[in-house]
Amino acid sequence: MSAFFRVNNDVGTIFLEADDEKDAEMKARQACPSIREIKSVARMSEVEVAEEKIQTILHEISVMGANDYEFPTIQHILKSLRAGEIEPREAVRQVQAIRNSKQDYH
Repeated sequence: MSAFFRVNNDVGTIFLEADDEKDAEMKARQACPSIREIKSVARMSEVEVAEEKIQTILHEISVMGANDYEFPTIQHILKSLRAGEIEPREAVRQVQAIRNSKQDYH
């Protein structure tokens, strides 16, 4: 069964899906051949994966500009996620809906 991993290396950090730590290291080296040193490989929880996805979407939204309500709403979703009040998939779905409505508006 695969899981999500964070692979820290001399080039940066890579997030990927793999079967285990060794598989994650191999996939990271395939994705970025310039890696010379793997510093750490860590399995990520569902909440951490959701947080990473939400942070990526938050960056996309920030580039769009005119963020009157989006940031406070997303911060509330992140707080609810971290408190266990909302499931990770639902948190990501809600943030994706905010991004999608913003894309439809522009």
